[in-house]
Amino acid sequence: MPTRRASGTSVESGTAAGGSDASSSTRFTEPLRRRLVAQAIDFLATEYELDAAQQRALHALPIVWRRRHGCSVFYMKPKHGFAGPHILVSVPRGATARWSVYRRVRVGLVAPPQGIEMPVALFAAVVLVHEFTHAIQHGVCGTPKRPYGEVETTDNEIRFIEKVAPDVHAQLLPLKAKPRKRGTGAGARRVRETRPTVPPEGVPPIWPTRMLVAMWNRLVLAPLGLTSAPARRCPAVKAPRPTRAG
Repeated sequence: MPTRRASGTSVESGTAAGGSDASSSTRFTEPLRRRLVAQAIDFLATEYELDAAQQRALHALPIVWRRRHGCSVFYMKPKHGFAGPHILVSVPRGATARWSVYRRVRVGLVAPPQGIEMPVALFAAVVLVHEFTHAIQHGVCGTPKRPYGEVETTDNEIRFIEKVAPDVHAQLLPLKAKPRKRGTGAGARRVRETRPTVPPEGVPPIWPTRMLVAMWNRLVLAPLGLTSAPARRCPAVKAPRPTRAG
């Protein structure tokens, strides 16, 4: 199954990552694509201490570029005419897009509900960081496989933005774990109803029958040499089972 990235991400007004403002739309020429790929891989090479061969393996991954809204995906299985691992990068048309991230408490930061507007080229670089992280998790570049998940990809996105676009990073919001609420469903009500309750003040508790019998025996009948032990059931006599003829 492909590892999919959540849709709806976006980018600021048309600048390359760290570049100057562009006009109404940014053209993803081949030089710009190579520069964005190199920027993403350089960042990850520092984060994971990748050697030259491992970086070349990431550079060798085929990338399909599409100008549209939608998911960006890292594929391990054959698709889009490729026999092995490759990346699909979907970049919205126009000069800007809105960037959102997975809500992961362990990361500690999250984008506002409406996302953060940023240049479309910077957005593409963030997408590449995300998908190349999935490639590293799968061990595509020769590193040991890592646990697959979106915590690591989200953390890398945010760390990359902090490095190349501090003004965008400053718009992120803190994310903390919500306190657990007491259950309100039918199961929780059944549990509460079966818990022992303390009788209201002034109402005597209901004594168990066995306890009353024991107190009666000890206080009333024992001094008289009598008892009121409950009758015991005699064990049933089992008839012998017939033997089967040989």
